[in-house]
Amino acid sequence: MICCSDLGELFLARGELVTARRFLERALQVRQELGAVRMGYVHGSMGSSLLAVARVAEKQGDTVTASRLLHEAIPFAEESREVDVARQIDELLRRIS
Repeated sequence: MICCSDLGELFLARGELVTARRFLERALQVRQELGAVRMGYVHGSMGSSLLAVARVAEKQGDTVTASRLLHEAIPFAEESREVDVARQIDELLRRIS
């Protein structure tokens, strides 16, 4: 999960959106399968994982998926009191709305 997330961020930084999305979606899938909603700051959270995939989807022009993922992420960010993640979710939602 962590490796997939890190690789996704690396490919995103390189502008390789298809590969980035594939790794970030896999990281999210593993997190969901494990029920790992929050694993601490270093390993991220469900909210941050959903946000990561939403960012790539938005960059690919897939605003419907991005919006769905962001709305899914809101309760996780609020429950975990992740103010920065919630702020980023809100900013991206405003941009795509």
